Amino acid sequence: MTRRKIRTTEQVIRTARLRQFADFTEQHRVWQQQLRACLQSLGSEHLQQHAEVLAIRDQTLHLHTTSAAVATRLKQLQSGIITYFAREAMLPVQQLSVRTAPKTPAVATSQSEAAPTAAQTSAKTAPPDEHHAAAQLRAQAALVDEPLRSQLLALAAKFEQ
Repeated sequence: MTRRKIRTTEQVIRTARLRQFADFTEQHRVWQQQLRACLQSLGSEHLQQHAEVLAIRDQTLHLHTTSAAVATRLKQLQSGIITYFAREAMLPVQQLSVRTAPKTPAVATSQSEAAPTAAQTSAKTAPPDEHHAAAQLRAQAALVDEPLRSQLLALAAKFEQ
């Protein structure tokens, strides 16, 4: 078994793979700043915290969001975003791709948090009170117009049977 020579920090930093990663990280930071500036110029600065640039590849700007509502809004702003990135980014952008994935829940810090008790599990799987559900459906029906109102009332009637 041969021993590898211990490398200095400078030698590790000069490796090609680490240099590529550093370059991509810098480029990603620039793209993210451009997305923020773009959303601000389009009057949608509230979307900044919910959208992230994944990459620009094959003339497609790939975005990630944790909300379907934000994804829909970004799709509505698609032409403005494409125009902004085509003008400001180093690479031409012709399309927009938006992916939605919810945030992953925080990892449990203790075993008691990770494993729910039998009482907690049965409470989560217990069927809802049918009369309470019917009352909620009726309350929602009072707030909406036809034809949804009649459908909610019919569903509430099924719960009461």
